[in-house]
Amino acid sequence: MHPPVKTTFEMTMHSPGDLNPVASPDESITVRRVGIPSAEYNWFFHDVIGSKYNWGGRHGWQLEDWQAFVDRADLETWVAYWSDAPAGYFEIETQTDGSQRVHCFGLLEPFIGRRLGGYLLTRCVQRCWERDATRIWLRTCTYDHPHALANYKARGFVLTNTTCADL
Repeated sequence: MHPPVKTTFEMTMHSPGDLNPVASPDESITVRRVGIPSAEYNWFFHDVIGSKYNWGGRHGWQLEDWQAFVDRADLETWVAYWSDAPAGYFEIETQTDGSQRVHCFGLLEPFIGRRLGGYLLTRCVQRCWERDATRIWLRTCTYDHPHALANYKARGFVLTNTTCADL
């Protein structure tokens, strides 16, 4: 059950030196970019991971909406594999101001609690800086996984804005 008030947190990282990296918890983990954009793959991850945390903004999207979203040069999707099994993903998008937005970040349920989140976020941030980000930013909320906010802070993100909404 979600709280009656939803608090949204906007978080930012301003320089590569702000990252507090975490090493991979297992040598069989690989993180690879989705080379051919796949609407179904992004839809799968967003639905399976995000439904538990009430991720919004894409309810009602049809396949054509998903395809238009992933078929853009400014968007990259990356997937973590643990012993070749998909374990989690992130989407990053170049913004008009040169910043990188982390659209979605999450793990499939069997991989939560295995110290993969910190490592995957490390790889996400590193990739954003490789894309010549002016800054990296994301939004999370009180509906997200209980450790999400702590993971973002531990990796070096700072809180830049908070909004509350009665539901």
